[in-house]
Amino acid sequence: KYCVEFNTFKNDENGRSLLTTWKNQCLEYCKCDGDGVHWGDQKYMDDWCDKYEFCVETENLGAGVAHWNISQYKLKDEDVNDILSKLDALADKNVFEDKYGVSDKGVLLFAVGDGNHSLATAKATYNKLKESNASLDVLNKARYALVEVVNLHSDALEFEPIHRVLFDIDTDDFMRELNKYYDINKTKMGQKIHIITKDIDDDFYIDNPKSNLAVGSIQLFIDEYLGNHKGRVDYIHGDDVTRSLGKKENNIGILLPKMEKNDLFKTVILDGALPRKTFSMGHSYDKRYYLEARKIR
Repeated sequence: KYCVEFNTFKNDENGRSLLTTWKNQCLEYCKCDGDGVHWGDQKYMDDWCDKYEFCVETENLGAGVAHWNISQYKLKDEDVNDILSKLDALADKNVFEDKYGVSDKGVLLFAVGDGNHSLATAKATYNKLKESNASLDVLNKARYALVEVVNLHSDALEFEPIHRVLFDIDTDDFMRELNKYYDINKTKMGQKIHIITKDIDDDFYIDNPKSNLAVGSIQLFIDEYLGNHKGRVDYIHGDDVTRSLGKKENNIGILLPKMEKNDLFKTVILDGALPRKTFSMGHSYDKRYYLEARKIR
């Protein structure tokens, strides 16, 4: 009756009890042998809504949509036409330029993000296969990658900054070179960065930035600096960790402001690809470690 996909259990007595029962059932028998009673971990759920008053079946028609059942869903023609008309409006040059305050930048209708390098990996895999098979079918599965379509303006998605910490550097020299590279001030003119060393813990402002975002401007300097000086940089989630590391001898922590969602597309329009590690979806303590693996034949 149900496909096991996204399930939530409240962390209360009822939720924990049901989750434990289901876990034990699956451990006892979790085969798909067509006996009409079991089917992996799924058929145990068939009577949950009847048996447990606290169990609720979602009424969202889009829940569980996937490539194996997409044929069950069909948008109404008027809905399709409405979507297409709105995309046409977004692609209108005058509307686009007025919205983003730019001119002669072309129209950016769709943007693709590659935060976890899935697209880069898929492309590299496909190119490697082409080396051994020049006639590789363009419909080969290796040419595709798993993507996630999201509404960036949803309250469920939060943009959080990814800070920088430089290790094993001459902090005084770094500050001197930074002041040569940019017009740095403390009068709140320009893009804000916060620098932390064993002797510094203060806001600084870049009055002549080279990127639409502070993270882009400081990354340009860091890349050039490390190309000519010893040291290394790491990308840190969380203010507290950045502060702790930055205060250590021969280290510098750079706290960066959060990127506003409305700045995302405008920055791509003005600067092209975003600087590496521009922002994170959610706080560091919200992160989950995961392993995504697949074998492409």
